[in-house]
Amino acid sequence: MSAFDEAMDKVCQSPDRFRVEFQPDVRKFRVPGFPYNILYRLVGREVEVLVVAPHRRRPGYWLGRL
Repeated sequence: MSAFDEAMDKVCQSPDRFRVEFQPDVRKFRVPGFPYNILYRLVGREVEVLVVAPHRRRPGYWLGRL
């Protein structure tokens, strides 16, 4: 949980820093030391977390849920 908290702190401090990986405007941050990505988008000035996805298991399974 502390790794996730630290990752979210980085995302919230500079959400524009990370590149758009999927449309519409979905950005990805890889959680250091763990096999998970945080996928999020900006809604106004807020960060909306869409999914915390594993790197290997069923990649992209969540795309249909956007």
